[in-house]
Amino acid sequence: MKKQSILLSVLVCLSFQLFAQLKLDVEFGSNFSNSKFTSAGFISANETANRLGYYVGIVPRIEISERLSLSTSLQYSEEGFKYKNSEEIFRFRYIRLIPELELNIINGLNVFGGLSFGYLLDEDVKVNNVWFDTEATFIDDIDYGLAFGAKFRISRFLFSARYNLGIKDINRIDYSNINGSLEQQNRTLQLGVG
Repeated sequence: MKKQSILLSVLVCLSFQLFAQLKLDVEFGSNFSNSKFTSAGFISANETANRLGYYVGIVPRIEISERLSLSTSLQYSEEGFKYKNSEEIFRFRYIRLIPELELNIINGLNVFGGLSFGYLLDEDVKVNNVWFDTEATFIDDIDYGLAFGAKFRISRFLFSARYNLGIKDINRIDYSNINGSLEQQNRTLQLGVG
């Protein structure tokens, strides 16, 4: 019984210590997203432009030391791209999980890097100012890449800039029957406050 009491006391103390180090940020902002296309005769990189979207997320953060912390952002993120010479706009809605390691450079300024995992909730296209839900899925349900950026904290507020660099080919269409190929990766700049 004495050993169990000691073990329970140690676990309670560790729980309070972990809880004291756990912080929770709420963050929202704008997405400037595009798709990078690598193709053989289909879509060139200069045919697409950034699409303005938004994101909102919660970011639990554990302070490992005075200068180092681990955070995992859970976001709803609206991304996509548009064609420069037409009115077609593609919209992708993701749930993103972004685990990151943050380093405090100077008081309030953090740089961070990590991974970005996305699960596609929905995709649609806007043609002639009308949104259409695509019946077929043209992009893959899973997306992953790298995330890096900086945060600046002032009192209880934060300002952040994050770049999500997609490394997975999200294109689902097989062009092999017409002697071509098309790869597509997400690119998103997020500017937010929290």
